[in-house]
Amino acid sequence: MHTKQYIEEINKYSRQLSKENQVKFDQILLKIRFSPINDHDAEEFSHHCLDLFLQAEKNQTPIEDVLGKSNLDDFCNDFIEETQSGYSYFQKLYWRINMLPMILFLFTGIFEMLVGYLVRAWIKQETFLTIPFTLSMLVDTLIVIFITAVMINKTNYFYRIFTGDDKRKDRLVTFILWLVFCAITGLFVVSKLFLPQILFTVNYLVFMGTLGTIWVVQHLVENRNV
Repeated sequence: MHTKQYIEEINKYSRQLSKENQVKFDQILLKIRFSPINDHDAEEFSHHCLDLFLQAEKNQTPIEDVLGKSNLDDFCNDFIEETQSGYSYFQKLYWRINMLPMILFLFTGIFEMLVGYLVRAWIKQETFLTIPFTLSMLVDTLIVIFITAVMINKTNYFYRIFTGDDKRKDRLVTFILWLVFCAITGLFVVSKLFLPQILFTVNYLVFMGTLGTIWVVQHLVENRNV
């Protein structure tokens, strides 16, 4: 079955789950879909899990008994480790850095270079496309890559917090995330002030064109089984 068919059936039949099992199934979906494995393997496993959930409800059995695990994270981690064991070294590496071109395109290319540099230059009526890549840009990009990796790794955790019944914990985590956002913004400002050193120059159109091409190729390769 193709990836798109798995997704369509998951969206269709997951609505039949009880509210409690829907929350548990969504936790598995988030864990699997944001794991470093390919989309087809992720959706195939999610579809298999949905069958188990529907079977558990039909037999009025706790889903933990059907899965053979009391902890859903452990259940997902077992599958992820088993799946990755069948990947080559380059496949494992790819699925850990596959979001890098998108981050470079959206953050470094659009936010840092276009908004942060070119727009200001154009306002001053300076028309050029060669941009100095500064130490500040490098540091800011590394910060964003790190934050993105952490957020993806903790997606399931945040989902449980924001869909749980503990509103106090929900507000606390929201406040902490707001503080983190403010701290990151502050780091960006500080880096602009104290790390202006130019590492090299780059043609903006070549930079964005290269990243855009890589992004398109990624999409085509990753969705060849759709």
